[in-house]
Amino acid sequence: MLITELASLNHKLVKDLRIALKDFEPMVKNPHFLWNGREIKNFSLRPREAWANWLICTVLRKMRRREITFMEDDAGDGFIVDKDLKLAFQTEHVSALDVPKGRRLPSGEQRIIDAINLKIERGDDYAREKLLVVFSMVLVNSSEAKSAKVFSVDIILKLYFV
Repeated sequence: MLITELASLNHKLVKDLRIALKDFEPMVKNPHFLWNGREIKNFSLRPREAWANWLICTVLRKMRRREITFMEDDAGDGFIVDKDLKLAFQTEHVSALDVPKGRRLPSGEQRIIDAINLKIERGDDYAREKLLVVFSMVLVNSSEAKSAKVFSVDIILKLYFV
């Protein structure tokens, strides 16, 4: 989608990823914000959607050396916006988090595959021209800490959603 088409949407665009990082800090330090899906008061995305979009933009900025950010979206899970190319890509997120109070999910890759299949079941029209983002969490053992929870964001491209 051309960025000029987004002007009519009238949604908030994140202008400074550093400032957004400060806003995300309490949410990321307490994963319950990422699990429960409560809305951010002044932004239409769920915390995990906004955080995943932030991570994607940060990596893409470094890789492509372009002005890339994200914006909210009432109909989906946000847009990744490449301001230099004047393009925007709608995202669709699915959570593969193992939430403590939620139903037990399969382990490993099967959890991610099952989450992707939930979106595939919605059909072609639902998925058309969207980037699928899978939000998952893994337990990492390190020498500095007993264990750390690391959130990973996987972008599934050209599988089904593009």
